[in-house]
Amino acid sequence: MSKRRASSTPFTSPSSSNGRLKVRLVAQPSREVREFESLLLLKDRALEDMNDELDELMNCDSERVKFLEEERKQVFQEKTIAEIKAERLQRRVIELETELHNLKLHNAQVVSVERPTAPHGAKPVAVSVDRSIAPTCEEYEVKQVVVRAKCPTASTDESHGVKQFNAVEDLPNNCPPGDTTLSRTLFNGETSASNGSCIELPVYPEDALKSDNARRWFPSAFGYLNQDISEEYAGLLRIWVEFERTRDWASSNKGLDRRERPKVLSKWITNCRYERSGNEPDLTKKEDLVQFSKSFTRWWDNLRRPQSSAETSAHDTHKGWQSLDRSGKNGWLGVLACLKWWGMALTEKDKSGPLGDEWRNMIKDASLVLSELTKDR
Repeated sequence: MSKRRASSTPFTSPSSSNGRLKVRLVAQPSREVREFESLLLLKDRALEDMNDELDELMNCDSERVKFLEEERKQVFQEKTIAEIKAERLQRRVIELETELHNLKLHNAQVVSVERPTAPHGAKPVAVSVDRSIAPTCEEYEVKQVVVRAKCPTASTDESHGVKQFNAVEDLPNNCPPGDTTLSRTLFNGETSASNGSCIELPVYPEDALKSDNARRWFPSAFGYLNQDISEEYAGLLRIWVEFERTRDWASSNKGLDRRERPKVLSKWITNCRYERSGNEPDLTKKEDLVQFSKSFTRWWDNLRRPQSSAETSAHDTHKGWQSLDRSGKNGWLGVLACLKWWGMALTEKDKSGPLGDEWRNMIKDASLVLSELTKDR
């Protein structure tokens, strides 16, 4: 009897029970994975919706900013063309004024005039020179001052082929010695108001007006950087203009290395650079200026250091600066903006102190590197 009961009990193999256990163990994580996948999919959809809304908001602002920027570029270009034409007309007026003065002076120097015979007992007629025909030296100088009072337009760079005005050579012959003080002061680089150095700012390059690459960014950048700070800074701007010209005014796809970059510069770039007013850092406090100078120095040292083994093994010095060969918005614009902020924040006392010396050394070093990169093309 016991044998029958034993034979009627179904036999369960160990392998089949292990298989069912494995199925249960696999099925439970699979359900959890599916739940997580569903949750992740919902979050992805929510994120896409938020991104779409953000894109719509940004597109509205960007379209408005783009429209205003295009309008401002057009106005700036028209203004620049008008300034160039005005400068040419101004030079022509000076030439005509000088020629007219020489003619009047020549006529006034004719003293051999036939005098009519005076009646008996009448006083002799005195021959005098009309002052309207032969103006005095002071009148001549004042006339020249009115035409060329603005220092930046007193002379232009050699790229436009404009001859600088020579006050000593162009003075009239009847000026007595010692009367050239005013002309020397105004035309040889000094201002009569401050008796300080008159800085020759760079002139907007005419070839940039015809370049599609330049129209995209250069007018705004040039107007932002072209400030009356120092002769060294103005010289650096001229080198930068030539550097951008050799790169056909195009913006590099890759920018300068961001490591050690000043935070205020990163914030300035993120907030649309010069396209947004009030975006410049506040460096009026001495401690903020000192901190910024240290931050910029660290970044500049990192930029100057070769970034690859190929640059490190380069024999020529300028070949080790290929990582600095960045043009356009993503290139040297950031370096020059930092140097501009630094220079404009310097007080008169700072200019003659360590901060001023360090700033001038930075400009000198940047000019050297940028000149070498310009020669490389």
